[in-house]
Amino acid sequence: MHDESITINRDELFRNIFETSPFGMVLVDAKTKKFIVVNSSFTNFIGYEMDELTGKTVNDITHPDDLEIGNTGLKKVIRKEILSFDSKKRYIRKGGEVVWGKVHVAAFWEKGEPKSLAVIEDITEQKAIEEQLHQSEERLKLATNILLLGIWEYHRKKLIWDDNMFAIHGLSEQEFDNELNTWSKCAIREDSQKLIDFIKDFSSKKEESIEFRIKPKKSPRYLKVTAKLISQKDQPDRIVGTCLDVTVEKNYEARLEQSLAEKDVMIKEIHHRVKNNMQLISSLLSIESTKLSDEKTKRIFTQSSNKIIAMAKVHNQVYKYDKFTNLDINLYIHDLIFSILPAYKLDEDKFTVHYEIDGVDVNLDIAINTGLLINELMDNAIVHGFKGKKRGSLKIGFHCRENEYNLSVSNDGHPLPSDFDLKSSPKLGLTLVLAMTDQIEAALTFSKSPITKFELKFPCQ
Repeated sequence: MHDESITINRDELFRNIFETSPFGMVLVDAKTKKFIVVNSSFTNFIGYEMDELTGKTVNDITHPDDLEIGNTGLKKVIRKEILSFDSKKRYIRKGGEVVWGKVHVAAFWEKGEPKSLAVIEDITEQKAIEEQLHQSEERLKLATNILLLGIWEYHRKKLIWDDNMFAIHGLSEQEFDNELNTWSKCAIREDSQKLIDFIKDFSSKKEESIEFRIKPKKSPRYLKVTAKLISQKDQPDRIVGTCLDVTVEKNYEARLEQSLAEKDVMIKEIHHRVKNNMQLISSLLSIESTKLSDEKTKRIFTQSSNKIIAMAKVHNQVYKYDKFTNLDINLYIHDLIFSILPAYKLDEDKFTVHYEIDGVDVNLDIAINTGLLINELMDNAIVHGFKGKKRGSLKIGFHCRENEYNLSVSNDGHPLPSDFDLKSSPKLGLTLVLAMTDQIEAALTFSKSPITKFELKFPCQ
């Protein structure tokens, strides 16, 4: 009576486990593979009810490509070669959807007939993640192969290379002994130690990279190695990185630099020739002016020559200092005044020029406009302000304040007439000044006493 009670309790215990298990459980005839009984977890997994599975076999709901997986195990069970086996296989749900199950099958005999009890865990989501990971790895592998991007790892003073690393360096696996020194020997002599120091001394958690040259069997090539430190439990563990052949890019950069250098030489030569031609024109005007007797005509020649000099000096600065987009305004103004002042034949001991100029760089357009304005305003001061005077002084100012240029030309010669008006006084030679003021969007002001001063403010460009 006691043994029968234990048997009943065991049967009830098995039934409870079978019915309440979160995993699918099925009892199958091992020979025919027909279902005997299944639990609700399995019907939920497969989409069939128990009565729909009556008369069906395990093969009826197994993916055709996975039939052999279960059949092989069941055959061994029948031959009593094994008592259990594990597998992963695909099932086809009632609606046609494919699901994955992790299966553990245990065999037992009842009245001499083999039976199998299977426990099935739904791993569909896990397999989907594995498939996504596999596809991601395949895409990464494809990308690295297309780019010939090598992957390497340095761990416990040993190197691990992928296939691309061998291809990049022209080595076979047999020629590589996983030593850092072997890698460094691939580099040319000048770069060998640089590679060793980069790897051995690497301690940054950020990505860092170096470039070095290797000399394989063909021609020298440039490689870019990128590395990152990987830590375990806040302790440095290994260095992982990539290696990319950047020879094409480096050769392109070299050709581009050569092309830019050639272009610079050409631009410099153009400025030099323009400067020479303008100086030639200025000299011709000066020579022709000596043949003239009319002072008014001679002055026109002098003014024209000085304007040409103002522009020529810009090209001279470009040629002289190798600056193709801007120049030092202080040097330019000093050079300009030194060149055009002798044309007025003033006594240097009695007529002086003072400078208050910031040492700033300006673009070529600003420089040319500034030179022409100074030339015009200085000519006006000398011709009209110093007329009949034995002494005099000029002051040239150029400042940069809060994104604005301030150009001023002042003199202590004869004051302007009391009724002087810029727009109605073209006879003083200020027509060009007014035109250029509009061109550079400048604000032009003037004062009459105690000195005559013209001041222009215009935006920095």
